[in-house]
Amino acid sequence: MRVGEHFMLGFRGLALPSWLRAFEKEHGLGGVILFDRDVQLGGVRNVESPAQVSALCAAVHSLPSRPLVFVDQEGGPVRAFRELPPGRAPRAYTRAAEALAAGRETGRALRRSGVHVDLAPVLDSADGPLGSRHFRSPSLGVAFARGLAAGGAATCAKHFPGLGSASISTDLRPHVEAVVRDREVAAFRSAVRAGVPCVMTSHAFYPSLGSRYRASLQPSTYRLLRSLGFEGVAITDSLSLVR
Repeated sequence: MRVGEHFMLGFRGLALPSWLRAFEKEHGLGGVILFDRDVQLGGVRNVESPAQVSALCAAVHSLPSRPLVFVDQEGGPVRAFRELPPGRAPRAYTRAAEALAAGRETGRALRRSGVHVDLAPVLDSADGPLGSRHFRSPSLGVAFARGLAAGGAATCAKHFPGLGSASISTDLRPHVEAVVRDREVAAFRSAVRAGVPCVMTSHAFYPSLGSRYRASLQPSTYRLLRSLGFEGVAITDSLSLVR
């Protein structure tokens, strides 16, 4: 495996930039992530219209290292593609059948657009700092993941080992402390047993895992994850948040 195949990269623009093509040619590339809005600069980032997105995804697919296309399509306010499902935020679901159906519809829509992986579901416990992004219970998040898979999209459960005890999102503050809680680890164990192929690690600091590094950079985090029987791909949360 070439070194670039360990990376998922983001970029600004509605088409693949020349620097990304050059990087892929020299180093390989594991994936790209698409966003609708540019949080830092404002305005459109990668998504303008369905036809444009399909062309962009096709360009990614054509690269020799065959990188995957990732998006955040959690539902409600967190959707790279505003015109695609799920329209409801995760907290809105009360029954597993609803979450399963929403996941299936979302998976089908994403695959038609050329997307391989949805960075969902959020499996942090419902008392966490992410508001409507939390499911009411882990079983609903796992049902959504099963639906995504049934619809043809891969899933990535996040943010291991859980942000439920954090006071604020790691998206909003560079140093956030949390604790490892059995019930959150159990939620990820359920996802592993359901066949989730990808898990995203948290940028929070957990004293029980070692206070020197955030969880995403802490080897003990990955040992804990593997102890659940997970044999898939582990990725970090966005490194653009690390300062």
